[in-house]
Amino acid sequence: MPTALITGGRPGSVERRPSRFERCKASQEVATAVAFLSSDAADRITDQDITVAAGYGPAPGTRAGRSRIRTVNAMNRTAQENTMALTLDTYRLLGRSGLRVSPLALGTATFGTEWGWGAERDEARKLFDRYTELGGNVFDTASTYTDGSSERLLGEFARADRDKLVPATKYSTLRRPDDPNSGGTHRKSMLASVEASLRRLNTDYIDLLYVNVWDFRTPVEEILRGLDDLVRQGKVLYVGISSAPAWQVARMQAIADLRGWSPLVALETEYSLIERTAERDLIPMAREMGLGVVPFSPLGGGVLTGKYSREDQNRAGSVVGETAGDRKSLNVALGWVTDRNLAIADAVKEVASELGRTPAQVALAWALNAPGVTAPVVGARTIAQLEDNLGALQVDLTPSQLARLDEVSAIDLGNPHGPARQRSHPHGHHGRHEDRNPRLRP
Repeated sequence: MPTALITGGRPGSVERRPSRFERCKASQEVATAVAFLSSDAADRITDQDITVAAGYGPAPGTRAGRSRIRTVNAMNRTAQENTMALTLDTYRLLGRSGLRVSPLALGTATFGTEWGWGAERDEARKLFDRYTELGGNVFDTASTYTDGSSERLLGEFARADRDKLVPATKYSTLRRPDDPNSGGTHRKSMLASVEASLRRLNTDYIDLLYVNVWDFRTPVEEILRGLDDLVRQGKVLYVGISSAPAWQVARMQAIADLRGWSPLVALETEYSLIERTAERDLIPMAREMGLGVVPFSPLGGGVLTGKYSREDQNRAGSVVGETAGDRKSLNVALGWVTDRNLAIADAVKEVASELGRTPAQVALAWALNAPGVTAPVVGARTIAQLEDNLGALQVDLTPSQLARLDEVSAIDLGNPHGPARQRSHPHGHHGRHEDRNPRLRP
């Protein structure tokens, strides 16, 4: 069942003012959305709404064009209140691009066991096959994940259906300890990392390349021009950014727009019920500047799966050495297992019990419904873990459940976002967020 709404449709050539039905029909996506509305909701859509959304309105870059985008977003929101549950082939647009991606991305940092945990080749193949057979198309990797095994295995598995899939990789983390130029966001690191990723992925192009781990040294013009050169060469199709300050991302997007360089279309950032600081600046910036938000660690390092207790706070261990291969001790050492986070995990378990779902599914469903979020990244070492994560697509949180989860995990937004004690409620007072990403089916 199609659920598509695409912003930025092209105006048709007409000799007379079309009727409301004809204008709606001129944009299949808008017609589909209206078909999903209840009669009351359809009545609230005006002739002007349909004209603008169908592409008869102004260009997106103008003030009126931004109004056009808001109109389509409002129509999406109204339509999606009446749609069915998500599936992996209920594709979403990635930021300001036309690229269609699944609502959950498969993280491949678990492809390979070089880090002391993860999936062997045969198990990783099962994960890949199960995800793709359900319609999943977007994969998250990096040049240094599992010492390169992640990219190698992904390239091997994706070879038969390469053009259908959307591998996303990252550069800037140090690839050789004895070479300071093998890391960083500068052009030399960028080009060398991309060439190495192309070889490991056994492909001619990378669908999405992220600038990863901001180094605070490389001029943004050098980064942006390097990325644009890669796009013009056909080695990269789209570019994004991860783990960078909001003000730098906004500055980069403005420069790219002014100079006609390839814009950033995705922001990968840590975001979950236990880590919501991205709501202060990063996510609002991304929504305003046209970047789709791709959250990593949506389960808070596993804390939101419900497998941690207050007894785990006393586990011995450090980040290195005796924690190798023991994710539980590692998360304790990294400070994930706190009284606050465990209280949030308890609330997640309560909601999961009410719905007959697992805590992981509830936590992922919360992230899936957050404003601006395109595709949370899920990782799994076993088929059972993957199936559990994918079950989040079928979870329908009620407004009261969303409100409870929002409240227990709320953060102080701080100055200048409002009064010092203002709390964050991303899903709104009634448990429904302001703007959901357009959904598409092939």
